[in-house]
Amino acid sequence: MFGSVMEASLAVMNELAMRIMEGGKHSVEIEVDGDLHKITAYVISKLLFGSNYKKGFEILDKLKALQHALFKATRFVGVPGSRFIPWGRNKKVWILGKEADYLIMQIINERLKCNTKGSRDDLLGLLLQEVNHDKGLTTQDVVDECKTLLLAGQDTTKLSLTWTLMLLALNPHWQDRVRAEVIQITKGAHPDINMLSEMKIMTMVLNESMRLYPPVSYTVRQAKQDTRVGNLEIPKGMSVLINILGMHEDPHLWGGPEDVYEFNPERFSNVEFSRKKSGYIPFGFGGRVCPGEKLARMEQKAILSMIVSRFSFTISPNYSHSPTSLLSIMPSNGLQLLFTLL
Repeated sequence: MFGSVMEASLAVMNELAMRIMEGGKHSVEIEVDGDLHKITAYVISKLLFGSNYKKGFEILDKLKALQHALFKATRFVGVPGSRFIPWGRNKKVWILGKEADYLIMQIINERLKCNTKGSRDDLLGLLLQEVNHDKGLTTQDVVDECKTLLLAGQDTTKLSLTWTLMLLALNPHWQDRVRAEVIQITKGAHPDINMLSEMKIMTMVLNESMRLYPPVSYTVRQAKQDTRVGNLEIPKGMSVLINILGMHEDPHLWGGPEDVYEFNPERFSNVEFSRKKSGYIPFGFGGRVCPGEKLARMEQKAILSMIVSRFSFTISPNYSHSPTSLLSIMPSNGLQLLFTLL
């Protein structure tokens, strides 16, 4: 999987370098969403579908549109029967969902037809091996799991890198420190998987970035039994929304009312972090912690190391800071940076 990350990153970095050189300018404005999307979409599609990875791009586009339609439709939550009315956004959600299912089923049927469902080269192959209708795992379950893995695996990594680049552009001292660490460890070569584990400053920066802009701003848990938290009674079956962003901005855990909003990676030095880790859950926690955490952290480090070793970057005057939260926190106006080739 690391090879896919490096392959996609190198292709995008070379393309970015060509754009700067062809422009003949000192720096070029880049909307980073497009480039990060190319890398992360390739990686998760390759991981999930293997040689069928190009189909993953089309499915991902459908899921992105579905995600936006779903959140727009939430204004009707609580209106009895509203989800069954085939109007406007409800109809659009239904159509997009069916289209995504159809595309995934095409890949599954091709494998079943060729008798290659047992391939262990990708996650889909592993999932198909576990299909057993008698035991409860159906083909539709596999389709649903593919949709979850594809969307969550791409979107969260892309957004965490987007905010990290913004913070490094605003804090050139930390950008220089990350770059110096990467150059010292890689000695000018492309990083390998072992080198990434040595990048302590980069780890601190990424952790602080995900504290301020967590990949998922909230999560939901359901009480399996009657529970008491302080003076609050939570009955069995009740869903509880856990405000991850609120925990990450709690001044009792992260500093005073002013300092808590400051970008300060030093919070994540080993001693300091050990005191606060219970209030830091960018990938969730417990038995349902994000299964893709290790992949996401590896992607973050590999992509960021490739960027800082070849480019310096600052905030474009065209950038307008406007974070918006659906499930993830995203820049509603995009992120425009001025890239300079080193």
